[in-house]
Amino acid sequence: LTTWGARSADDLKWVFSDFDIKEITVSYRQSKQLNHLARAIIRAAGATEHPSQSPEFMEPVAEEILDTAISHCKQGEFAPAYTLLRALQAQLDPPPAIHQLISNLINGGCEAQWTAPTHWEMRTTLGYGSNINQGISNSTLILGNALAGRELILDDSYRPVASRYAEVMVGHSQPIKPGGPALQVTAGTRSHAAPSASPYDLAHLGAALTHTTPVQSQPVELLGEVTKLWLGGRVYHTSLAATAQIPLLPHLSSPNLAISAKTFRYHTQPQQNSNQIHIGITYPLHTSQRRSLFMGATGMADRALGQRAGGHRTGASVYAVGVTSLPPWHIVVRMDIAHWRSQQHFFPGLIDQERSNRLMYLALKAEYPLTPRQGIQLDLQARRSHDSIALYTYKSTHIGVSWAV
Repeated sequence: LTTWGARSADDLKWVFSDFDIKEITVSYRQSKQLNHLARAIIRAAGATEHPSQSPEFMEPVAEEILDTAISHCKQGEFAPAYTLLRALQAQLDPPPAIHQLISNLINGGCEAQWTAPTHWEMRTTLGYGSNINQGISNSTLILGNALAGRELILDDSYRPVASRYAEVMVGHSQPIKPGGPALQVTAGTRSHAAPSASPYDLAHLGAALTHTTPVQSQPVELLGEVTKLWLGGRVYHTSLAATAQIPLLPHLSSPNLAISAKTFRYHTQPQQNSNQIHIGITYPLHTSQRRSLFMGATGMADRALGQRAGGHRTGASVYAVGVTSLPPWHIVVRMDIAHWRSQQHFFPGLIDQERSNRLMYLALKAEYPLTPRQGIQLDLQARRSHDSIALYTYKSTHIGVSWAV
């Protein structure tokens, strides 16, 4: 093949003197019409035409079916591939060579055509956090009740710590088998610039299996994941989660029921270990090609496994997610409001009240594609936690710029 167009055997010999040229005596193309068109192009271009004959199995419909079946094989869609291949054998009486090709595909050759698609992603982020340690704004803390309590003055270690940070994340996803579960692995690290923020440097490693399976003609999405988190160079906690998302109605805009079970193991603070159950519903209020709006609500039961202050917890949250496209920008906005309450006094005899926490969270993400495989993302996150125990009341803001490939 040349950019200037080799039109004869002599042209090719001039480029490659030791190049062997053999004529094709049986041509194969999608249809006889395309075969005739190819010959007409050769003649119009003044090139050398070599005579060839079309095989018997040259009907347009038959060839298109065979090509479609092979395409299904390459994509791992074996059920429709086998249906088409068996129909070709039974109904269209292919010649021996094509019959053998189809038999080979049915007897294992179809699976051999499939190559697992893999996806790698790397994201580098530069950002700033106004309160990476969730420090409190108050300078004092009251122990006991309002009438007989004692006021303590808090030192600077309880105050908010702000810092710039750099973060790197690498992710890989790949289906294990066609139509089966897919494996996703992620790893990342975040390092802070401020020396006082080094105890809050983060690293994480996670793996997840996802699978969609039909249940009574409804696609049920299953997810299992494990995550390990390091804080300040020490293992902080390990979490396990299993989630199922089930459509409630048989149409695309159906609300989804999500049920998840989670367990958390804190290696440095085992009294914080817990098991959680979350049950929620997500409802698509509006979906279109350029804009979507989703809302949801979730209930939570959090069972303490150790001597956690306040004991078990129950709570609920509501959230809204808006997605819009303003070419070339892709924008996602999310807002969450969560509330939970402990079932026991926080510290009997010292802080005689249940802990009640309300968290508001707002996130804005804007993605700008640079190339089909690269893009820049702007992130803005704001949290505000109001807690009946002043030690856990805080505000924080994060701003980040990411480059993803």
